[in-house]
Amino acid sequence: MLDEPTNHLDLDAVVWLDHYLSEYKKTLLIVSHDADFLDAVCTDIVHLEDRKLHQYRGGYSSFTRAHAQRMKELEAAYKKQQEEKAKAAAKKKPAKATEEVLTKPKDYIVKFNFLPPRDDDEMVGISVHDAAFSYTGKKPWLLEKLNFRVDTASRIAIAGPNGAGKSTLLSLLAKVIEPCEGDVDHSRRIVVGRYSQHFDEIAPYLHMSAVEFLTSPELRRFGAGTSSSELAHKCLGQFGLPSHGHTRPMRELSGGQKARVCFASITCRAPHVLILDEPTNHLDIESVDALIAALQKYKGGLLLVSHDARLIQAAECQLWVCRGAGQALEKPPSFAHYRKEVLRELERRQAAAEAVAKRRAEERRKRRLGLVAAKGRRGG
Repeated sequence: MLDEPTNHLDLDAVVWLDHYLSEYKKTLLIVSHDADFLDAVCTDIVHLEDRKLHQYRGGYSSFTRAHAQRMKELEAAYKKQQEEKAKAAAKKKPAKATEEVLTKPKDYIVKFNFLPPRDDDEMVGISVHDAAFSYTGKKPWLLEKLNFRVDTASRIAIAGPNGAGKSTLLSLLAKVIEPCEGDVDHSRRIVVGRYSQHFDEIAPYLHMSAVEFLTSPELRRFGAGTSSSELAHKCLGQFGLPSHGHTRPMRELSGGQKARVCFASITCRAPHVLILDEPTNHLDIESVDALIAALQKYKGGLLLVSHDARLIQAAECQLWVCRGAGQALEKPPSFAHYRKEVLRELERRQAAAEAVAKRRAEERRKRRLGLVAAKGRRGG
């Protein structure tokens, strides 16, 4: 039984888990918001809707098609029943006592919307020159020889193992931390929207409501938020936070609702570049769909760390691989190429581990034989 097993894994680990579980021969019961993972692993989808469980054959893609068809049929049945009730009422006939009273189908629809940059200036961007960083402030560097530019036309997804420096790279680009060597330069008018998977932005302000947070002077000092309560409510609505959640203390909100507040806080200023660190971790699958649609429409630059293959591909991101230990950023030609590379590396490691285990087993066998032989000689 696996509850959100991909949530805090790196993309390499998700690729491995996906491959491993797709060949697993026993029963799995999984809760996940990763549609690609569900498609690869699951043979059935059980959907909790209207306090009932509905089972569908196939993976997530098959489920979405079958569920859409079921909703059409329910809508048609409801409409027909309403028409028959109207005719019966017109003829002053009582409704059929044995007929089940249908309710109007309500599909769960989530919509996100990032406000576009206020100006379309191609010169706005982030430039990185010979940058290096480590948390000790000296060699060996975690990140080294970084030279690139990110602007409003950039679409970049950063992958790599946990601990390789992906989140650190995003923090450097957002100027949350400074490089130990080299420079990270923001153009004069750039507005950057940064999202942290650990809710760094709202952690000190959980006693506030979402509207109080978005309009707070502290948030505006760091280039986010707004002075307008009306715009704050509008931005929270853009990310599907229910109106009753706008004025509650944020400590009472769920993880998904806190994520919506963070998205709202960064879109208030119509950023030129979005820097998103694992934005799907606290979202349900419908909200991930909404995030994908919003990023596809967004007109600014995007720099993304995610383990969600569907998000990376749907947002049309160029893949950069961060290995850490001062290694240069790699740029594989496609996600499919990267996936094959990861699986080959996993197979190589597994073969090496099996060879080590076999060698150790043989050494133990020889030691046992030696002990038996020595004992026999002593007994003789």
